[in-house]
Amino acid sequence: MYPRITERSYGYLNAGVGSNNIFPSFRFGGELYQVFSRAFELSAGIRFLAYETADVWVYTGSVSKYHRNYWLSYRALVTAIENEQTLTHQINARRYFGSRYHYVGLWAVYGNAPVQFVTLNEIRRLNSSIGGLDYQFSIATHTTLRVATEFQREEFIENEFRNRLSIELTLAKRF
Repeated sequence: MYPRITERSYGYLNAGVGSNNIFPSFRFGGELYQVFSRAFELSAGIRFLAYETADVWVYTGSVSKYHRNYWLSYRALVTAIENEQTLTHQINARRYFGSRYHYVGLWAVYGNAPVQFVTLNEIRRLNSSIGGLDYQFSIATHTTLRVATEFQREEFIENEFRNRLSIELTLAKRF
């Protein structure tokens, strides 16, 4: 949920519960976004994930810039598990074609924690590099189709690496 706070600020709120030992039993997140002059945007936020064996805190912030039909963004994520902290960097770039629902995007991520938090094992991996490309467009009123591909190289045990290639097709209906 992204509630509007003022004309130049909005938030992000998220909460959820789970019932197994793979996903968090409880999670919440919040972030505040502020738009400044010249189409700059700053954000700061926090996420919490309660797993059966550990609690995870994620502190995050971003700086973004809109220029004509382009959006550039840098995000840092500091992940704290028990007494260990890690840092992850994410860079995004998009080119829009007439609406916010029609774009082509690129992203790169480097660090320990994934940008999308799923399982505790993914958060605890030692290192990863990710690159991706996506294209989204409207196929009907309030309906978009998104095609994406992503390559990940992860170190999940010291000096043990694996590669992942994912292809995603998303059909979304806005209500």
